[in-house]
Amino acid sequence: MVLLKKLNKRNESYLDACIDVLNYAESQDYGGFSKFDACNSPLVKAITVNNKWLRGGATLFVNKFPFNIRPLLGVQKSKNPKGMALFAQAYFNLYQATKNDKFLEKGKWCLDWLIENPCKGYSGFCWGYNFDWQSTLYFAPKHTPNCVVTIFVGEALIRAHELTKDKNYL
Repeated sequence: MVLLKKLNKRNESYLDACIDVLNYAESQDYGGFSKFDACNSPLVKAITVNNKWLRGGATLFVNKFPFNIRPLLGVQKSKNPKGMALFAQAYFNLYQATKNDKFLEKGKWCLDWLIENPCKGYSGFCWGYNFDWQSTLYFAPKHTPNCVVTIFVGEALIRAHELTKDKNYL
C-alpha cells in the first residue's frame, strides 16, 4: 500500500473515511456477516441436509438476495480472521501515516485476538473462515485452516514485527 507521506486535504479525507470505518467495526466488536456465511444458519443446515448443491445454492441465494436476510435465517455476526488481519493492516497503515500510537495499539489488539484464536487441532498457527464453506469441489467446516486466511494473518504479523521489532510476531 502506498503510504501517505504528505497529508493534504484529499489524503485527510481518505484517513477520515478509514477511521470512520474502523470506528464502526470497533463499535460492532469487529463482528459482522460474510458474503459466504449462509451455511451458519441453523435453518439452511436443516434444509440442505448435507447436500453440496443445496448448500452452494443456499449460499448463492443468500449472497445475491436484495437485502440482508441473514438475521432472519439465524446467522449470527462473528469475527472473521481474515477481516481481523485486514483491520490490523489498516490500523498499521494509519499508524504509519499519522504516527498516532493508538492505531498501533489497536492493530496489535487485532493480532492478539488472532494469536489467541487460531484453528484448533493443527500443528503451528493457522486460520480459516468463521463459517462453513461450500465450493463445487469440497465442503470446509468453519475454522478449517486455509492458505488465504493464514497468509493474510501472516502478512499482518510480519508488518507488526516490522513496525514494533517485537519478535513475538514472528
